[in-house]
Amino acid sequence: MFGSDFGDILPWTGAQDRGRASKLAGRVAAVDLTARERQVLALIARGKGNPEIGTDLNLTEGTVKVHVNNILTKLGVASRTEALALALRRDLVRLDDREDIRQCFRVAAMGYGK
Repeated sequence: MFGSDFGDILPWTGAQDRGRASKLAGRVAAVDLTARERQVLALIARGKGNPEIGTDLNLTEGTVKVHVNNILTKLGVASRTEALALALRRDLVRLDDREDIRQCFRVAAMGYGK
């Protein structure tokens, strides 16, 4: 009925499209952040440093650093700024209002490291 090649009726099954789909899947692969890591990432997005994050979440600064390093490792990035950019692209965090957006730009402008 259809023969061995569905390319003419299902054009997205071609090798080129499968390659594109594979690349896309790799870029949007699920990131397995813990609930606490997501909280830390959300506070990073709001421009908070480790001491402020620790205060907000009732954690020591050392514990916050561990969470930040875990986030960087899981996202495969080297800095908070890169983590924030990737998190925004992957919709891991959302900026809900203008102040969040201003804080986000402050993080990027300051070039926060770890």
